[in-house]
Amino acid sequence: MRTHKMLTGTMVLALVLSLAVPALALAGPGSGGDSGANKQLRAAAKQDRQAEKSERQGAQQQRKAAQKSEKSESKEQKQAQRRERIQARVETVVAKRQARFTAVANRIGARADRVGVFADKIETAGGDVSAVRAGLEAARAQLAGAKVQEAKAMEMFSAIQNAQNPKAAFRAAKAQARLARRSLDAARVELRNAVLNLRAIATGLQGAEQ
Repeated sequence: MRTHKMLTGTMVLALVLSLAVPALALAGPGSGGDSGANKQLRAAAKQDRQAEKSERQGAQQQRKAAQKSEKSESKEQKQAQRRERIQARVETVVAKRQARFTAVANRIGARADRVGVFADKIETAGGDVSAVRAGLEAARAQLAGAKVQEAKAMEMFSAIQNAQNPKAAFRAAKAQARLARRSLDAARVELRNAVLNLRAIATGLQGAEQ
């Protein structure tokens, strides 16, 4: 009876061991499969992180490019506005100056013509008006030179907006305009001298007649 119990116990132990070994055998491959899946998950997560990093870098580069483009456009707009302001200023200066110059030049020319008419009359009356005529010729020559210089100044003023250095171009145009003004003043002086000579000749004729 005791022997039967021992045999039965031995059989139960053998049965348990026979069932346990396959279970262990099954557990081995299962744990190896889990390790491979973890590796795949880690690799996928790494790829996701790299993709996110690339997207962030791309977005950052796009923002920088957009900012650079905006700065460039802003700079171009400022330059365009500056050119417009310069052009408006130039147009105002040119218009005012041209009006003044034309008015003065016309007055000098008209007065020279009137003095020439009086000189003819004085010459007919017996006066020597050669000095007067020389003065009138000098005045007209200075007036013609002033007009040429003024036209050049106007061209220089008009070219300021396209100049590489607008300030320097503006100064050069003003210097040229001053030359025209000096010639205009010289014409006025020559004309005034001619008028004074003509008056002196006329006074001399009146005295001789008396």
